Amino acid sequence: MARPTTVPAGPARASGAARTRALSTVTRLSDCLLLGVCCAVAAVGVVTAGPGLAAAATVVRGWAADEQPPLVATFVTAIRRHTVGLLGPQLALLGMLLVGWLDLAAAGGGLPGGGAVRVFVGLTLAVAVASYLAMFGIWAAHGGSWWSAWARSATLCVRRPWLPVALTAVLAIGALLVSVAPPTVVVIGGPLALAVGVLVSRADRDRVDGDWVDGDRVDGDPVDGGRPDASVAGGGPGHRRAGWRR
Repeated sequence: MARPTTVPAGPARASGAARTRALSTVTRLSDCLLLGVCCAVAAVGVVTAGPGLAAAATVVRGWAADEQPPLVATFVTAIRRHTVGLLGPQLALLGMLLVGWLDLAAAGGGLPGGGAVRVFVGLTLAVAVASYLAMFGIWAAHGGSWWSAWARSATLCVRRPWLPVALTAVLAIGALLVSVAPPTVVVIGGPLALAVGVLVSRADRDRVDGDWVDGDRVDGDPVDGGRPDASVAGGGPGHRRAGWRR
Protein backbone atom coordinates (compact mmCIF):
# COMPACT_ATOMS: atom_id res chain seq x y z
CA MET A 1 0.00 0.00 0.00
CA ALA A 2 1.36 3.40 -0.99
CA ARG A 3 2.06 5.76 1.80
CA PRO A 4 0.15 9.08 1.77
CA THR A 5 2.15 12.01 0.53
CA THR A 6 2.86 14.57 3.19
CA VAL A 7 3.85 18.18 2.72
CA PRO A 8 6.84 19.29 4.79
CA ALA A 9 5.83 21.51 7.67
CA GLY A 10 8.24 24.30 6.71
CA PRO A 11 6.94 24.91 3.16
CA ALA A 12 3.33 24.54 4.37
CA ARG A 13 3.83 27.22 7.00
CA ALA A 14 5.57 29.47 4.49
CA SER A 15 2.71 29.05 2.01
CA GLY A 16 0.15 29.81 4.72
CA ALA A 17 2.05 32.91 5.79
CA ALA A 18 2.23 34.11 2.18
CA ARG A 19 -1.53 33.67 1.76
CA THR A 20 -2.12 35.51 5.03
CA ARG A 21 0.06 38.42 3.91
CA ALA A 22 -1.68 38.56 0.53
CA LEU A 23 -5.11 38.55 2.19
CA SER A 24 -3.99 41.25 4.61
CA THR A 25 -2.73 43.39 1.73
CA VAL A 26 -6.01 43.05 -0.18
CA THR A 27 -8.00 43.83 2.97
CA ARG A 28 -5.94 46.92 3.71
CA LEU A 29 -6.31 48.10 0.10
CA SER A 30 -10.08 47.77 0.25
CA ASP A 31 -10.14 49.55 3.62
CA CYS A 32 -8.00 52.32 2.17
CA LEU A 33 -10.39 52.81 -0.75
CA LEU A 34 -13.37 52.86 1.61
CA LEU A 35 -11.51 55.44 3.69
CA GLY A 36 -11.18 57.54 0.54
CA VAL A 37 -14.92 57.33 -0.08
CA CYS A 38 -15.59 58.50 3.49
CA CYS A 39 -13.16 61.41 3.02
CA ALA A 40 -14.89 62.38 -0.24
CA VAL A 41 -18.31 62.32 1.41
CA ALA A 42 -17.04 64.42 4.31
CA ALA A 43 -15.49 66.93 1.91
CA VAL A 44 -18.86 67.56 0.25
CA GLY A 45 -19.95 69.56 3.28
CA VAL A 46 -16.87 71.84 2.95
CA VAL A 47 -16.77 72.71 6.68
CA THR A 48 -16.80 68.99 7.43
CA ALA A 49 -13.68 68.38 5.36
CA GLY A 50 -11.46 69.09 8.37
CA PRO A 51 -13.30 66.65 10.66
CA GLY A 52 -13.07 64.13 7.84
CA LEU A 53 -9.29 64.50 7.87
CA ALA A 54 -9.32 64.12 11.65
CA ALA A 55 -11.28 60.88 11.33
CA ALA A 56 -8.94 59.64 8.58
CA ALA A 57 -5.90 60.37 10.78
CA THR A 58 -7.52 58.47 13.65
CA VAL A 59 -8.23 55.47 11.42
CA VAL A 60 -4.69 55.43 10.04
CA ARG A 61 -3.33 55.69 13.59
CA GLY A 62 -5.45 52.66 14.50
CA TRP A 63 -4.14 50.70 11.53
CA ALA A 64 -0.58 51.41 12.64
CA ALA A 65 -1.47 49.85 16.01
CA ASP A 66 -2.96 46.76 14.30
CA GLU A 67 -6.47 47.86 15.22
CA GLN A 68 -9.54 48.22 13.04
CA PRO A 69 -11.52 51.32 14.00
CA PRO A 70 -15.03 51.48 12.52
CA LEU A 71 -14.93 53.81 9.51
CA VAL A 72 -18.46 55.18 9.45
CA ALA A 73 -18.74 55.57 13.22
CA THR A 74 -15.35 57.30 13.38
CA PHE A 75 -16.33 59.81 10.68
CA VAL A 76 -19.76 60.49 12.15
CA THR A 77 -18.29 61.06 15.62
CA ALA A 78 -15.51 63.30 14.26
CA ILE A 79 -17.97 65.45 12.30
CA ARG A 80 -20.23 65.79 15.33
CA ARG A 81 -17.44 66.69 17.76
CA HIS A 82 -14.90 68.64 15.74
CA THR A 83 -16.73 70.64 13.07
CA VAL A 84 -16.94 73.73 15.28
CA GLY A 85 -13.44 73.35 16.71
CA LEU A 86 -11.86 73.10 13.27
CA LEU A 87 -13.62 76.15 11.82
CA GLY A 88 -10.87 78.44 13.12
CA PRO A 89 -7.92 76.49 11.64
CA GLN A 90 -9.77 76.00 8.35
CA LEU A 91 -10.55 79.71 8.05
CA ALA A 92 -6.95 80.57 8.99
CA LEU A 93 -5.62 78.31 6.24
CA LEU A 94 -8.10 79.76 3.75
CA GLY A 95 -7.02 83.28 4.73
CA MET A 96 -3.34 82.42 4.25
CA LEU A 97 -4.05 80.94 0.84
CA LEU A 98 -6.05 84.01 -0.17
CA VAL A 99 -3.36 86.44 0.97
CA GLY A 100 -0.72 84.32 -0.75
CA TRP A 101 -2.70 84.30 -3.98
CA LEU A 102 -3.01 88.10 -3.86
CA ASP A 103 0.73 88.41 -3.21
CA LEU A 104 1.50 86.14 -6.14
CA ALA A 105 -0.82 88.14 -8.38
CA ALA A 106 0.85 91.39 -7.30
CA ALA A 107 4.33 89.94 -7.77
CA GLY A 108 3.39 88.86 -11.27
CA GLY A 109 2.40 92.40 -12.19
CA GLY A 110 5.95 93.49 -12.91
CA LEU A 111 6.97 94.59 -9.41
CA PRO A 112 10.72 94.73 -8.69
CA GLY A 113 11.89 91.46 -7.18
CA GLY A 114 8.71 89.75 -8.22
CA GLY A 115 10.46 86.46 -8.89
CA ALA A 116 11.93 86.27 -5.40
CA VAL A 117 8.57 87.20 -3.90
CA ARG A 118 6.82 84.44 -5.84
CA VAL A 119 9.36 81.86 -4.64
CA PHE A 120 9.07 83.01 -1.02
CA VAL A 121 5.28 83.10 -1.05
CA GLY A 122 5.07 79.73 -2.80
CA LEU A 123 7.34 78.08 -0.24
CA THR A 124 5.44 79.70 2.62
CA LEU A 125 2.12 78.46 1.32
CA ALA A 126 3.54 74.97 0.77
CA VAL A 127 4.75 74.82 4.38
CA ALA A 128 1.40 76.17 5.62
CA VAL A 129 -0.56 73.49 3.77
CA ALA A 130 1.89 70.77 4.79
CA SER A 131 1.77 71.76 8.46
CA TYR A 132 -2.04 71.85 8.31
CA LEU A 133 -2.15 68.31 6.96
CA ALA A 134 0.44 67.15 9.49
CA MET A 135 -1.66 68.71 12.25
CA PHE A 136 -4.16 65.86 12.06
CA GLY A 137 -1.49 63.19 12.49
CA ILE A 138 0.03 65.07 15.42
CA TRP A 139 -3.40 65.45 17.01
CA ALA A 140 -4.18 61.76 16.52
CA ALA A 141 -0.91 60.84 18.22
CA HIS A 142 -0.74 63.36 21.06
CA GLY A 143 -4.15 64.98 21.50
CA GLY A 144 -4.51 68.56 22.68
CA SER A 145 -6.28 71.44 21.00
CA TRP A 146 -6.24 71.95 17.25
CA TRP A 147 -4.22 75.14 17.56
CA SER A 148 -1.55 73.46 19.70
CA ALA A 149 -1.45 70.51 17.29
CA TRP A 150 -0.97 72.91 14.36
CA ALA A 151 1.80 74.73 16.23
CA ARG A 152 3.56 71.44 16.93
CA SER A 153 3.16 70.28 13.33
CA ALA A 154 4.55 73.60 12.04
CA THR A 155 7.55 73.24 14.34
CA LEU A 156 8.00 69.66 13.17
CA CYS A 157 7.97 70.82 9.53
CA VAL A 158 10.68 73.37 10.33
CA ARG A 159 12.82 70.86 12.22
CA ARG A 160 12.26 68.11 9.66
CA PRO A 161 12.50 69.99 6.34
CA TRP A 162 11.97 66.79 4.37
CA LEU A 163 8.45 66.47 5.79
CA PRO A 164 6.82 69.43 3.94
CA VAL A 165 8.69 68.41 0.79
CA ALA A 166 7.36 64.85 1.04
CA LEU A 167 3.83 65.99 1.86
CA THR A 168 3.85 68.41 -1.08
CA ALA A 169 5.04 65.60 -3.36
CA VAL A 170 2.21 63.34 -2.11
CA LEU A 171 -0.36 66.05 -2.82
CA ALA A 172 1.14 66.67 -6.27
CA ILE A 173 0.96 62.96 -7.12
CA GLY A 174 -2.64 62.83 -5.94
CA ALA A 175 -3.55 65.88 -8.01
CA LEU A 176 -1.84 64.34 -11.06
CA LEU A 177 -3.77 61.10 -10.67
CA VAL A 178 -7.07 62.97 -10.38
CA SER A 179 -6.26 65.10 -13.43
CA VAL A 180 -5.49 61.99 -15.47
CA ALA A 181 -8.43 59.94 -14.14
CA PRO A 182 -11.06 62.26 -12.58
CA PRO A 183 -13.18 59.40 -11.11
CA THR A 184 -10.31 58.61 -8.72
CA VAL A 185 -11.27 61.74 -6.77
CA VAL A 186 -13.82 59.53 -4.99
CA VAL A 187 -11.17 57.23 -3.49
CA ILE A 188 -7.90 59.18 -3.63
CA GLY A 189 -8.39 60.56 -0.12
CA GLY A 190 -7.73 57.14 1.43
CA PRO A 191 -4.27 56.54 -0.05
CA LEU A 192 -3.37 60.20 0.56
CA ALA A 193 -4.44 59.98 4.21
CA LEU A 194 -2.43 56.79 4.63
CA ALA A 195 0.67 58.32 3.04
CA VAL A 196 0.39 61.51 5.11
CA GLY A 197 -0.09 59.49 8.28
CA VAL A 198 2.97 57.36 7.60
CA LEU A 199 5.14 60.39 6.83
CA VAL A 200 4.02 62.35 9.90
CA SER A 201 4.49 59.31 12.12
CA ARG A 202 7.99 58.79 10.73
CA ALA A 203 8.94 62.44 11.27
CA ASP A 204 7.50 62.40 14.78
CA ARG A 205 9.26 59.14 15.64
CA ASP A 206 12.60 60.20 14.17
CA ARG A 207 12.98 63.12 16.58
CA VAL A 208 16.10 62.86 18.71
CA ASP A 209 15.77 62.10 22.40
CA GLY A 210 15.10 65.26 24.35
CA ASP A 211 13.59 67.11 21.39
CA TRP A 212 10.97 69.71 22.26
CA VAL A 213 8.01 70.96 20.27
CA ASP A 214 6.17 74.18 21.08
CA GLY A 215 7.75 74.27 24.53
CA ASP A 216 6.43 70.83 25.50
CA ARG A 217 8.32 67.60 25.65
CA VAL A 218 7.06 65.11 23.08
CA ASP A 219 8.75 61.93 24.27
CA GLY A 220 6.46 59.33 25.79
CA ASP A 221 3.14 60.56 27.09
CA PRO A 222 0.90 63.07 25.32
CA VAL A 223 2.49 66.51 25.33
CA ASP A 224 -0.45 68.11 27.07
CA GLY A 225 0.45 66.14 30.16
CA GLY A 226 -3.02 64.77 30.75
CA ARG A 227 -4.87 61.60 30.11
CA PRO A 228 -5.01 60.67 26.40
CA ASP A 229 -8.18 62.03 24.86
CA ALA A 230 -10.58 59.39 23.59
CA SER A 231 -12.52 61.76 21.40
CA VAL A 232 -13.18 59.85 18.20
CA ALA A 233 -15.30 56.74 18.13
CA GLY A 234 -13.81 55.20 21.24
CA GLY A 235 -10.19 55.49 20.09
CA GLY A 236 -8.95 59.01 19.94
CA PRO A 237 -5.60 60.75 19.90
CA GLY A 238 -2.78 59.66 22.12
CA HIS A 239 -4.30 56.27 22.84
CA ARG A 240 -2.15 53.24 23.50
CA ARG A 241 -3.94 50.27 21.97
CA ALA A 242 -7.17 51.30 23.59
CA GLY A 243 -9.11 48.66 21.68
CA TRP A 244 -11.39 51.42 20.35
CA ARG A 245 -13.50 51.37 23.47
CA ARG A 246 -14.80 54.29 25.44
